[in-house]
Amino acid sequence: MKQRKNTIAMVCTLACANTALYGLPYMKNQFYNILLEVLNLTHTQLSTLFSIYGSICMAAYLLGGLLTDMFSVKKIMISALVLSGALHLYVVSVPGYPGLCIVFGLLAVTSVLMFYPASMKTLTYLGGKSKKGEVFGTYIAIIDILGMVIVGAGLLILMLTKENGLVYKTILILYGLLHFIAAFMIYKLFHEPEKTKEEDQIKWSEVMKIFTNRKVWGVIIIIFCNYLMMAAMTYIIPYLSDVCKIGEQEILIISILRINILAIVASYFAGKLADKIGSAIKLMEITFLMSAVLIIGLLARPYMAVSNLLIVVLVLVITFVITSAKSVNLVTISEIGIPQKYMGTAIGVVSFVGYSPDAFFYSVAGISIDTYQINGYQIIFAIFLICAIAGLIASRILVKSKGNQE
Repeated sequence: MKQRKNTIAMVCTLACANTALYGLPYMKNQFYNILLEVLNLTHTQLSTLFSIYGSICMAAYLLGGLLTDMFSVKKIMISALVLSGALHLYVVSVPGYPGLCIVFGLLAVTSVLMFYPASMKTLTYLGGKSKKGEVFGTYIAIIDILGMVIVGAGLLILMLTKENGLVYKTILILYGLLHFIAAFMIYKLFHEPEKTKEEDQIKWSEVMKIFTNRKVWGVIIIIFCNYLMMAAMTYIIPYLSDVCKIGEQEILIISILRINILAIVASYFAGKLADKIGSAIKLMEITFLMSAVLIIGLLARPYMAVSNLLIVVLVLVITFVITSAKSVNLVTISEIGIPQKYMGTAIGVVSFVGYSPDAFFYSVAGISIDTYQINGYQIIFAIFLICAIAGLIASRILVKSKGNQE
């Protein structure tokens, strides 16, 4: 029971740490205009800051995995939190543009090079052999809840005071303090597993095998496809507005359901279900199959009479399915026989390629919509379908491979 309570506390702590570390970079999602005004930046300058962050993040996935396998994950996570917390509090003072460029570069180092692979490796350890799905699902659900609370606090302050500067400073101070609370909790709660001399020694020949491991590449395809499908659903809101002609108030309600409520429920549900059926890969296979069938409904809309209510229900179900998959997609790495001491490297390799749609998909989608208008959405949904089929094939192969081994 004590170990169970400690696991829950650590999952909550890591979720708090994740929320804090990605605080400033992700403020663009809800407070883009406030960042522009308070920091006195142009759209180009602000976009450049996020480009700096994103570019360093891509390289950091690979290097961070190796770093995690070579050094203490506890020390790495605490160091990342202390440095990032100091950076968040520093930005409260509204530094100039050159200073912000340095800050965003360093935030990529703390969040992705240092914390991300270390925290993912820690979660796989905390999940043991039978609770990884629950651990990852709960972790994602708590992150969604915390994000909703902090954004809600910012919006409340904005409604009451109309002061963009106060919203900016309050949120950054909250994020900053959350860093140090999480660092202290990790220091007190987390006890790294003891390693034998053989376990502590990293063999580079074994590390290099990860890059050529067919099962690792199978997991990469699964995560790449799921992540690109999530990115494709970013355009569902303009689709409902431009194509279905749904009003702004209704779209706001749909957005809240998709981004907040469904995401939280789906994450926790998926974690429990993955553990119940005994395989996150099997769950991914089911979600890819469901996604492929469901997206055909959106692709068929121009050719048949479909009510907006049915389209909205379809969108919400698709969101639930792919969000469920996303919450446990990294659990799949633990099911392909990678030793725990090389888990950081495997996570880094998988994340580097798996999350690469960030580097190209949004440009492709934007050009498609600008060029082909309504038909541009059909192109996006077709890409979604292709990814669902590719992910289904990859997960089926891994499920069969796992079954043969057992």
